Amino acid sequence: MTPSRYDRAKALVLEALERPAGERNAFVRARCADDAGLLAYVLSLLAQSDTASPVLDASAVERIAIDWIDGDDDAHRLPPGVGPYEIGERLGEGGMGVVHRAHQRTPVEREVAIKILRRGMDSARVLARFEGERRTLARLDHPHVAQILDAGSLEDGRPFVVMPLIEGTSITRYCDEHRLDLRRRLELFLLVCRAVEHAHGRGILHRDLKPQNILVRQIDGEASPTVIDFGIAKALRPDTTEFGDLTLEGQRIGTPAYMSPEQLQLLPEDIDVRSDVYALGVILYELMVGRHPFGNRLEEITRALARGEQPSRTMEPSTALEAEDAAERAHARATTPTRWRRQLRGDLDIICRTALHFEPARRYASAAHLADDLQNFLQRRPIRARPDSFRYRLGKSMRRHPARSTAAAALLLLLLATPVLLLLHGHTVSRQRDRALAAEARATAQARISGEIAGFLEGLFTEADPTQGNAADLSARELLDQGASRIRRTLTDAPEVRGQLLTVLGKVHTVLGLHDQADTLLSLALNDFARMPSGATRDSLRAEAALELGTSLHDLGRYAESESLYALSASLRRSLAGEADLDHAIALSYQGVSAQARGDYDRATDLLQHALDLHLDRGGPDDPEVGWVRGLLGYLHYKRGDYQRCMALFEQALRAARDAPVPSPIDLGHALNNLAGMNLELDHVERADSLASEALQVYQSLYPEGHPAVARALIALGNVRLRRGRLDEARDLFDRGLLMNTELLGPEHRNTSKARAAGVRLEAALGHYDRALSGIRALCAERARLYGPHDALTLDARQREMEYLQRLGHSAELLASSEDLLVALAEMHGEKHPAVCALRVLRAQAMLTLGQLEAARAEMDSVPTRLMRAFGEGHPKVTEARRLQMRLRG
Repeated sequence: MTPSRYDRAKALVLEALERPAGERNAFVRARCADDAGLLAYVLSLLAQSDTASPVLDASAVERIAIDWIDGDDDAHRLPPGVGPYEIGERLGEGGMGVVHRAHQRTPVEREVAIKILRRGMDSARVLARFEGERRTLARLDHPHVAQILDAGSLEDGRPFVVMPLIEGTSITRYCDEHRLDLRRRLELFLLVCRAVEHAHGRGILHRDLKPQNILVRQIDGEASPTVIDFGIAKALRPDTTEFGDLTLEGQRIGTPAYMSPEQLQLLPEDIDVRSDVYALGVILYELMVGRHPFGNRLEEITRALARGEQPSRTMEPSTALEAEDAAERAHARATTPTRWRRQLRGDLDIICRTALHFEPARRYASAAHLADDLQNFLQRRPIRARPDSFRYRLGKSMRRHPARSTAAAALLLLLLATPVLLLLHGHTVSRQRDRALAAEARATAQARISGEIAGFLEGLFTEADPTQGNAADLSARELLDQGASRIRRTLTDAPEVRGQLLTVLGKVHTVLGLHDQADTLLSLALNDFARMPSGATRDSLRAEAALELGTSLHDLGRYAESESLYALSASLRRSLAGEADLDHAIALSYQGVSAQARGDYDRATDLLQHALDLHLDRGGPDDPEVGWVRGLLGYLHYKRGDYQRCMALFEQALRAARDAPVPSPIDLGHALNNLAGMNLELDHVERADSLASEALQVYQSLYPEGHPAVARALIALGNVRLRRGRLDEARDLFDRGLLMNTELLGPEHRNTSKARAAGVRLEAALGHYDRALSGIRALCAERARLYGPHDALTLDARQREMEYLQRLGHSAELLASSEDLLVALAEMHGEKHPAVCALRVLRAQAMLTLGQLEAARAEMDSVPTRLMRAFGEGHPKVTEARRLQMRLRG
């Protein structure tokens, strides 16, 4: 090609690139209609851009043109080898060089990648830049950054760099091919951010970050990214490199689709670590959404920059999921479009918008800050990019620590907010006198404000750190009572506002374990809402208050009333938003829990299965809500004696909690605790210990010392240590759990009773069966008085009594006392339940002692088989039953 034809081709390419992407080919064809060779050449130049929007500058066009002018490929002119390296196939090309596979012969034999400067780019200036690359790479030492192994020059003077052969795929392609969900994508991207920050910390910019320069491969079964090609890096500080000024002023270095605005505008003085942050933001967006944030609109970006505009909020991740291929892209992320949108909305929108801000000063200051915010998101902590809204921070903390509430701080806000609430109340009275349109408009706005105040109060009530010490705790409860009294006195004519605040107070009392007070407050709230005009607002408020009151009554053991309130909440949610509404499904699952607690297992199964189906339809199998309901179903199967199915569901629930894109420590703690109990039941003691220990750590990180959830975890771990014979550790754990429950919940609460029963089991383990028998009988009497003679806790205590009678050799008393117990257990659980079988074993042992062999044989009929189906082969209870049956047969 002659220089004049080359100049004409170059001018046509640059002119074409000023036009929208869809018009370029037609423009070039029109201009080259009389020259087929020139047409083919110009079209080939346009096609060689590897960007989402083919925007090239003069340097890029010139670089591509050089190979065409030379009329031959570099690969055909390379020597077969250089030094210890045998040069093989071409793998790809970067901004300045071409990468080949090579085989190193000495001093070690291995496959490597060798990057050689392009033919025609070996001017003194470009050689200096390439030499800078060699020195740049030598300063990097990070597991996720491509290392430099060697460097040198070919016979014709072209330098080369040798690096490890990274046989991976681009990060976006890898994530899609392996259907990584949001959490795993973010965790992988975090490693990239840390690698880039490593380079920044050594004064090195990448300046060409893109998916093709982040290769992912499997190492020991785990995805491991490697950032390659720091070949166009620029030194950040003059004292770290002697090539800091070799930027080729007036030329863009990098891939336009991932260039920061300052790179596109050729503003070298503004190019720093935040330019790489911008490229990381584009890659993050592509990982989450599946396409470039600006699509084929890079020209629009340039024009927007010229006008001083910023990215539109319409490019935020959660708003970019309306395309026809949304379902396909969601499938590649192991989710559904609805759940995908819900995961991205909020913090991830803001993180992307911050990273992609056109003004460097408004972006994250470093890759580390971007990584920290993503880590905050994954841990449900406030992100840096979010404005420091008090409500926002409290809301995030509420989700991390849902039970950490301080009544004193909440009521301080309540006192501050009271004048505002009174003003709202005054406006309500004024509205009754003045029905004019303007007054009605103000009243509508004030109703909205009152809802916001109530929501803000709710966040503070459930967030702030609890006071420490008995005196402070009592003071906080007194303040709660005063706040409730003040609300009732001052807002009698504002049922919507008062009802919302009473609902908040009720929630706080429930969290603190003050269920009687919560019952009163939430009942008042429901009464207030009943006074409101009918409509969606009233139904929504009633549904929320009914759910909270149902929870409080459930904790009090009033299961029938609790189930009725949950049913009301579910009905209201269904009428408001339809059968598939998430809140409706949640209310159904709570209703199922209460049905299970009162012994209606068939009803509970139907409700929980329905809730599970709704969650599966809405969020797919990996939705955290699915794992939560599976855990509830697992516990139901435990109560029904189907231990194998229970174990399978508990395992699924734990996997869901661990793998959730946005983890819920509460769900994780519950899943760990449940699975620990089931493993202990099946005599998998070592695993039970590991799970229970982790559950305690999770609860202690979530809740303050003294919270019932911590107490429950202490007792669960104590049960495991008791089984392992570590009695001193078990005693300490039981004592701490009992003290917490007694102080917070009171001596008559069900959890306190369970903690006392743990102490009785410790006495039995120590061989003090007389003390154990005395203690369990006291518990039996107390439980029968508090919960009823046929309550599950009462029957459990009575079964323990039978065990201790057998240990003490009181066979006749055991037989006489267990007759009605056997009937009650069979009615509650069914004949095949392990509890019924265990009691029959005790009775058969007593009969054998008393010489009643035929009665003992009849008692043991089918018992070993039933126990084996529940516990599995080799379980101690199965072995004991079989030995007893053999003795009876012999």
